[in-house]
Amino acid sequence: MDSTEDLLLNEKLVKELVLTLFVATDNRDWSEVQSCFHNKVTFDMSSLSGQPSQQLSPSEISKNWAAGFDGIDHVHHQIGNIIVKLMEDEASVTCYGTTTHVKESAKKGNTRKFIGSYEFLLSRPTDFWKISAMRYNHKFLEGNVELE
Repeated sequence: MDSTEDLLLNEKLVKELVLTLFVATDNRDWSEVQSCFHNKVTFDMSSLSGQPSQQLSPSEISKNWAAGFDGIDHVHHQIGNIIVKLMEDEASVTCYGTTTHVKESAKKGNTRKFIGSYEFLLSRPTDFWKISAMRYNHKFLEGNVELE
């Protein structure tokens, strides 16, 4: 990084990429979701799923998320406390996150919320930043957990 302007521009681009991932996910725009990721991603949702971290393609991630949202009417991610750290051609982003799922037909309450934080590693294989690692750190879940 050569100048303050370069640092500020790259910080903005990195933050926008993470925000784009969440907005595209909420909109179920799977092609936009895929465009946020590097061709192989270290993907870690173990704190929620119990499954170990794995290497996934952008297509595999979007297919898994699409299947997970099947039957859910609305999904809403809200992130904050975003911290960006820039290196030469890498960046890390940490943030708090809340995800709300809404299923209108659920009988025991129509929402559930996942509360936790995220850690991202981004790389710049070309002129564009891409997410190369994503980790969700689950804190707690509230509402109708099964959305029944």
